[in-house]
Parts: sequence; C-alpha cells; structure tokens
Amino acid sequence: MAVRILLLGNTGQLGRELERALAPVGRITALDYPDVDLRDEAGLRRVVRDGPEAATGGGTDGGAEANFQIIVNAAAYTAVDSAEDEAEAAMAINGGAPGVLAEEAARSGAALVHFSTDYVFDGAKGSPYVETDAPRPLGVYGKSKLAGEEAVARVGGAYVILRTAWVYTLRRESYVTKVMRWADEAAKGAARGATLAIVDDQVSNPTWARELAEATARLLSSAAGGEIAAVADTPTDPDTGTGTHPDTGTEAGKNKRKHGDDSRGKGAPGRVGEASATGRNSVNWIRTRAGLYHLAGDGFASRFEWAQEILRLRDEVRSRRPEPGGANGGGKGVVELVRAKSGDFRTAAERPFFSALDCAKFESTFGFRLPPWRESLRRAFE
Repeated sequence: MAVRILLLGNTGQLGRELERALAPVGRITALDYPDVDLRDEAGLRRVVRDGPEAATGGGTDGGAEANFQIIVNAAAYTAVDSAEDEAEAAMAINGGAPGVLAEEAARSGAALVHFSTDYVFDGAKGSPYVETDAPRPLGVYGKSKLAGEEAVARVGGAYVILRTAWVYTLRRESYVTKVMRWADEAAKGAARGATLAIVDDQVSNPTWARELAEATARLLSSAAGGEIAAVADTPTDPDTGTGTHPDTGTEAGKNKRKHGDDSRGKGAPGRVGEASATGRNSVNWIRTRAGLYHLAGDGFASRFEWAQEILRLRDEVRSRRPEPGGANGGGKGVVELVRAKSGDFRTAAERPFFSALDCAKFESTFGFRLPPWRESLRRAFE
C-alpha cells in the first residue's frame, strides 16, 4: 500500500517542486493557505487528523482518520523584513505550527520532515556552520524559525529537520530572477556605464529548490523501501534564463510563506517501485535517523559572486535564444556589477554575514549531498 503523505505549503517555490518530486514516493495530499492556516492551531490539528475536508469544517468519510504516515512541512512565513513588524504572525507560523505538527505526528505514529534556515545563525563564526553550533538569530524571522526547530525537537519521535539556505527558483520571484530584473532595469536605455550594486559581505549556500525537493524525495523513498534514480540521470522540466515562467505559487493573503529553505547531489526522483515497506517501517526508518541536518547547495558564495554567475549564465542563454526587440543586449545595455556592503542598504532586519552550512552530517547519514552550487545554477538555466 502506498505511503500517505501530507504536504503543507505546496504553492511556494520549494513546495511546488516537492509536490512533483514526491509523487513517485506515495499518495500526496497537498495543501496551502487559505485551505489550511498555520496560525489556527485547532484547524491545523483537524487537517492532520481528518484530512483536507476538515479545514472547511467537514471531515473524512465516516469520521475515519486521514492516517498520514509522513508529514512534510514546507510552509513558512518568509518575509524577513516584514517579520520585524509582524512578529506574532511569524512566530505562530514558523514557531508554533511546527510544534503542533510534531505533536500530531507523534500522536498518530507518523514521521515529520520540516525545513528551516541558515538565518538561525548570526554569521559571526567565519566558517561553515555545523549542526552542533549554537544558533544566535539576528531578527524575528530567524528567531521564529529557531523556535520551530526547538518545538519539533522537544516532541521528538520520527522527525527530520532540514536547515537549508538561499533557496531559489526560476519559476517565481527569487534572488535569481530579481538580479536579472535589476540588471535589465539598470541597462534599459543605457548604451554604456550602467552599474548594479550587489553586496559582497553576505555569504551562504545557493540552493536550487528543485534539487532540494528531489533530495527530500530520495530520502523518503529510502524510508519507504523504494529506489529513486540518480539526480543527474533524471530529466527535468527546463527553466528559461529570463525568469519569465508563470508562477502559481504566489504569497497568499497575510501568510507569506517560504517554501524552500534540500538536496539533489547524486540522487533525484525517478520511478519508484511499489513500496516494499509499510508506512510503519517508513516511520521507524526515519526515527532511527531522527534529528537536525544541514542540506544546501555544495560550496558557498557571496551574493556578489552569485549575481556574477547569474548574469553570466543569463547572457549565455540569451545569446542562444535572442529575444524580440534585442533584449539580449546586442552590445548595448551592458551592466557592470559593483561591490557594495550591507550597510549601504537600509533594511528592517539584519542579515548574517557568513551563514554557510556544512552538510557533512547529512551526507554521512544518508549517503549523498547536493551538487556544487554553480553546477546547480547552470542546470536551472538549461
């Protein structure tokens, strides 16, 4: 019998990829706001116990429980600056809801996969963080995500917390699409001399949402007793280099969610055979490996270095596929990136300077890691 999976946050950049990647692993029920509101504790418990109809006051046929074996929480409040003014909402979604999910997972004998962020660190260490380093978040967003981690760990049981960093996609707005838009805006109408200032004192691991989702699927497929083909061998839907894909995963209402803050290294979802293990065995497999793991793109870069690679790959793609009206540049409108410091820009929330994650523990436990970030970014543009 197929493993039953509850996926929360399926309209965000990571959640959207998870819904696709997890399809071979089990039977998915995928929800996001407004169908489920993570600020509503009672409503969230009903959804986990009774399924999606419970969110609107209904229930499963005959009042039977939904019997999810795996809960994947990719929903979060991710508006880092807005969180400074909306601390209550951020804490309810990022800090309170994960604890509720952990309690419900423990009650029903399910496993929980929860995503967190590098922003739980203050960036003062100066080298990649490991799981045993003490968190010291600088802002409300990081504090709320840390509260969620702690809530899940307190409940214990079968859980995996995956801290990740700098998640991006080309299917909706992300740092990658913003850099391309900023460059186009700066270059518009300029024959020469256009510049774009990018900070060079913030450093972490760029992580492609698709690879993070595929790594999660590989992990859960192992738990279910199936097999997933190597990531590099798995065809992917192409993303353009211009960030113009329509996005159905926009932030909804007041619950701004980050669905992406995993891995694809040597594995990606391919065809999974009939699950040879029961849902109970899947949960036990995760329980024996329960804990906190770092999972992000291999290697690290500054935002400036990342932007350089983004524009280089964008120009490569545009040279092969010239856009109408000469949007590929044609020698005009070239933008020069210039280095800037975080202090040059006023933001409500302080960001860590060096929050890169060391993912060795994940690799030693599960046997794979994400590819080097430059390789992943190139694949995202292909």
